[in-house]
Amino acid sequence: MLLYHISGWQSLASAESNQECILKPGTQCAEGIGVYFSEDAPRLSAAEGAQGRPSAIIAIEVHDNSGWWQSKGGKAKKFGKPRTWHSSGKSVCCRVAATETITLDGQSVPMLHCTWQWA
Repeated sequence: MLLYHISGWQSLASAESNQECILKPGTQCAEGIGVYFSEDAPRLSAAEGAQGRPSAIIAIEVHDNSGWWQSKGGKAKKFGKPRTWHSSGKSVCCRVAATETITLDGQSVPMLHCTWQWA
């Protein structure tokens, strides 16, 4: 499955291949402590980075949901939103594999396709 994190880090706006960053759980904690992602599509309200203008979107592919917390799919479907996932208190180390620019809610935002591991 593809997961998307909205970041407010200005340094990620110009990230290049092989650049590494560590995403640490923030203070939002609406559904528990963790780094927040949305499933299948970027969603501005899925992370603290959505405050103001997002600097970058981090896209990762997850093959096993072990270690991840996930919101209930039925609730997300009821409100027409992607399911929310978070790292359940863990930091996520991301390495940029490729970049592109997408338009999200009328804004051009860099998307960083990353490999990842628990930090």
